[in-house]
Amino acid sequence: MERKSNVRFSQKMLVCLIPMIILLITGCANRDKNENNLPENQISNKQEHSLSEEQLTNHTQDASTNGQTTSSAENPPSNNQGDASANEQEGQAGIGLEAAKEIALQHAGMSASEVTFFKEEQEYEDGQIEYKIDFVTATTKYEYEISVTGSVLESSQEPIEQIQENFPIEGIITVEEAKAAALGAAQVTADQIAYTKVELDYEDGRAEYEIEFYVNGIEYSCIVDAVTSKVLELEME
Repeated sequence: MERKSNVRFSQKMLVCLIPMIILLITGCANRDKNENNLPENQISNKQEHSLSEEQLTNHTQDASTNGQTTSSAENPPSNNQGDASANEQEGQAGIGLEAAKEIALQHAGMSASEVTFFKEEQEYEDGQIEYKIDFVTATTKYEYEISVTGSVLESSQEPIEQIQENFPIEGIITVEEAKAAALGAAQVTADQIAYTKVELDYEDGRAEYEIEFYVNGIEYSCIVDAVTSKVLELEME
């Protein structure tokens, strides 16, 4: 009796387990099928994504090419900058000392044979070339500043000899005697020099001749006692 009860219980348990086993087998089969299908979906999505990136790259390159073409069309090469640079370099080169001398002479109404140049210099002022042109005649000193383009920036003229008439001191030496003393101290002769200043002045209770002249581009400045003809000072620059 007991044995029959056990058999019946086992049969009932088997009947209950069979559906559960079938469900488990079915579930595993569906999971395997889904797992097999998953890579195909991922590959398909990846291919679509790659295609989109390629299309985007091509679109960007086309846009860039179009932009460059438009920029080139709107801004064609120009030689204006090169021309401006060439003009600036030409201006910086200047007109040259000889041309500056001619301009100064024309402004003064003189010719080269009538004057002696004692200063011909090219200088830079505020980054621009300027020419310093100074010359003298027998009686007058001229000073000029000429721009890089040839215009007269400054000019002046003054008599070389500035001797006060009726000088209050008696017994002073003559201008020629003062010149001779200055030339002797400098050890030069009259035919070698160009006077730029001869002035009689009264300094510290003493009458003095201030004499300036050029020799071969060297400037001499000499102070001569107007009474004793003694050379008090001699400088060279």
